[in-house]
Amino acid sequence: RSRFKVKGSNIHGWGLFVKTPIPKGEMLIEYQGPRPLPSSRQGWVIRKSIADRLMERYTRAGVPGATDGSYVFKLDDTTQVDATMAGNMARFMNHSCSPNAYSKARCDLSPHPPPSHRGPLHFNSAAAPPSPKVGEELQYDYQFALGGEKIACHCGAPNCWGRMN
Repeated sequence: RSRFKVKGSNIHGWGLFVKTPIPKGEMLIEYQGPRPLPSSRQGWVIRKSIADRLMERYTRAGVPGATDGSYVFKLDDTTQVDATMAGNMARFMNHSCSPNAYSKARCDLSPHPPPSHRGPLHFNSAAAPPSPKVGEELQYDYQFALGGEKIACHCGAPNCWGRMN
């Protein structure tokens, strides 16, 4: 049974909300894209060049969320997790300038990693109190690079920058 539910968000489109109490610092959810091939040692991770081609394809097809990369999580300059067309609930976590969760990249590329190490990206509840409460939307800082065309932030936090980059 899931500890979360997806529903409309005041921040942006859909959001991920807490259904059951969560202790501070607990692993919340793994960010996943489409189910990987059984032979894949890298699971949900794809190279940036592949993600760029997919984004062009999504944009041409008018796929919602494709033009702004809403469902692509950048692990580093060369690897990403693309959950645009398929993925789990983690893709609905919105940005906040005052987040209650954080992301932690962790990847085990061994042929048979333990279940707790299968994916490259886990979300944990924020280390500082308070822990996310039942009914509260889970949010994390997207940590977009500064510069380029500004992306508006609608998190509503008292310390909101008004932009995500």
